[in-house]
Amino acid sequence: MIKRAQIQFICITMSILFGVFAIITGAIYIITKNLTEQSINNSLNESLERFDWRGDDLVQQNEFCAIVTVPENGEVFYDCWFDDQTFDKNMVDHVIKVAVGRPYFSGSVGNVCYKLKELSPDPEKYLIVALDATDGMLFFRTSVKNSIIIMSIIYLILLYIVYRLSFVVFKPIKDSMQKQKQFISNASHELKTPLTVISANADVLKESGTNRWIDNICNQTERMNLLISDMLELAKMDEGKKFGIITEFNLSEEIIETVLPFDAVAFEKGKSIELDVEPNLSLTADNQSVKKLVNILMDNAVKHAERGGIIRVTLKKDGKNTLLAVFNSGSEIPEQDSNKVFERFYRGDETRTNQSSGSGLGLSIAKSIADANKWKIFAHSRPQESMTITVIF
Repeated sequence: MIKRAQIQFICITMSILFGVFAIITGAIYIITKNLTEQSINNSLNESLERFDWRGDDLVQQNEFCAIVTVPENGEVFYDCWFDDQTFDKNMVDHVIKVAVGRPYFSGSVGNVCYKLKELSPDPEKYLIVALDATDGMLFFRTSVKNSIIIMSIIYLILLYIVYRLSFVVFKPIKDSMQKQKQFISNASHELKTPLTVISANADVLKESGTNRWIDNICNQTERMNLLISDMLELAKMDEGKKFGIITEFNLSEEIIETVLPFDAVAFEKGKSIELDVEPNLSLTADNQSVKKLVNILMDNAVKHAERGGIIRVTLKKDGKNTLLAVFNSGSEIPEQDSNKVFERFYRGDETRTNQSSGSGLGLSIAKSIADANKWKIFAHSRPQESMTITVIF
């Protein structure tokens, strides 16, 4: 349980940090992109403003300027000045063709960015300026790449720090729970001896004559033994101890064999058991876990079903999953508190605390078994009507 909480702590912390880093990286990307585009746009605007009709004196390196005329027949004529070390004739032709053919007054062709201004509407005449923005684009890509690398390195460093920190954070909790488990285990073992003596003495007294006081001693001693056994069982499960080996077995037959012995118990209490088990359903798991789980659910259902009520056990295939549902008529658990039945010593009705012969730990053990085997278990209570506990294998 501590290990799972530690993993959740690391995952939640790193998810938050990932979100923060993603926002920072996105902000760097947007800011760098805007700055690069603004720098290119400013250079193009300066080129438009300083263009001299008399020649190419003011044409700078990495730029070209063109006066483009588009008559009604659609042909394109232009006078062009360009730096032949940066551009070739084919590139110039292509940029002019793209710029005139698009409905926008700016754009790019590869790493060449252009801008045009309308000089006259009839015939259409434009002034086009363009520059090679390879250096700007390279700066943008390099900046973003470096930011991602730096953020990734920092993220990995923080992952290591959070991982090491998680041991420090959870150490007091782990030590406390370990002491609690040790105390429960030791106390349970120590209590078994006096309980055995009390039980033996009560049995001797019963031989000399029975009375309700001796019967009460025997009943409460048996209940105490059950509670101690359940506490030891939970202590073992909290330590992560497994029940047995994983094998494939016939789940349908296992359920039927486990449920049938409860038929006599239910009959004595004026209750009936109904079985609705789909045949030949198999499961790969620890069959001892399944037996223990079903025993707990059946014991709980028989105890808490109303007099003359029904306990119904259903097993069926639902897609890739296998569903086991144990239903009993009668319930005093509020619907919103349905899953609280898996809490240790939970009682839905305080008046039943002394009436029930259970330890209050049965369903907690069932939940621990399900969690240990990675099964899902949940309860649904309909007050005064029924309780259904469902297990998804």
